[in-house]
Amino acid sequence: MTEKLAGSWVKNNGGKGYKVMEVSDSDMKTTPPVQLEIALKGGKAVCSYGGAIKVSKLNYNYDYKMWATTHDWHHMGSPLTAMMFGRLNFKGPKMEAMEKHGSLRCFPETRQGRARNGSRFLSS
Repeated sequence: MTEKLAGSWVKNNGGKGYKVMEVSDSDMKTTPPVQLEIALKGGKAVCSYGGAIKVSKLNYNYDYKMWATTHDWHHMGSPLTAMMFGRLNFKGPKMEAMEKHGSLRCFPETRQGRARNGSRFLSS
């Protein structure tokens, strides 16, 4: 993912060794959210898992839950701006996210794909 998130951001994980990000498209009611695990590997914050929900109870002191409509995912721009204008709904450590918003800009570029279990997430 990036070296910019390899410091205190990825290490703020409650001692489990990775941060959890649950991501969904609120327009896709029948598609379950996708969960990402972000861990420190080789001096970078990398996505070590992406797929079905494994951690059912998130701790919003260090984990994130994000959702938006299909339209808003495609036209989001900066995550910080999207949060401020209500285009990106968010639960988690808000101050931490605002501090790292520049580093998180890589996230919307990876918004489309398939989880390991084959389910589609954040449709095009």
